[in-house]
Amino acid sequence: MSNPCVLSRFAVAALLLLTVGCEQPALPQLPPDPRLARPAPPPPPEQIEPQPVHTLTPERQGQLRLLEIARRRWQDTSLRHYRLVVSRECFCDAGTPFESEVEGGRVITAVGGFRSRGVALTPELRTVEMLFAEAERLIRSNAEDVRVVFDDQRGYPSMMAVDRWRNAADDEWTWRATLSVVE
Repeated sequence: MSNPCVLSRFAVAALLLLTVGCEQPALPQLPPDPRLARPAPPPPPEQIEPQPVHTLTPERQGQLRLLEIARRRWQDTSLRHYRLVVSRECFCDAGTPFESEVEGGRVITAVGGFRSRGVALTPELRTVEMLFAEAERLIRSNAEDVRVVFDDQRGYPSMMAVDRWRNAADDEWTWRATLSVVE
C-alpha cells in the first residue's frame, strides 16, 4: 500500500490545480472600436479659459505697453465716483450686464452679471481696476487673438475682444465697458 502522506499531498495538489484551472479567466480589455467611437463634444465657450503663456509675442508686448500707458492715464484722472456698465457679447448666453457704482475704488451698489440660468458671469468686472486686470490676463494668455481698446478720454479698457482659436467657430467673446461720472 502507498504512503498515506504522499497520497494526501497528491490529492491537495490535484485539488488546487482543479480549483485554479476551473476559475473563469479574466478577459483582456480591448480598446474601443474606433468605428463606433464618437468624438467628445467641445466644452461650452464659457468653460474655455485662456491659459497664461511664458513667452509673449512682440505684438502682445506692445499691447502690454499700451495697457500701462492707459492705466497711467486712468490713474491721472483721479476719478473717484463713477458708474460702470460691462456687457458680454458672445454666441453663448451673454446674460445681463454688470452694473456697478464705484466710489474710491469700492463697489457701492451692484446688479447684473448673471446668465439667464442665474449662474454668475466670470470674471466679475465691476471696477475699472478689474477691467485692467482682465485685459492684462487676456493679453498674457494663449488665446490666438486678443484686442483691447482703451477709452480716449479716461484710458480705461472700453472693449476686450478674444478669439481663443482663429479657425474655430463660437469661441469668441467681447467685453464692452461704458463709464459715466457720478457728480
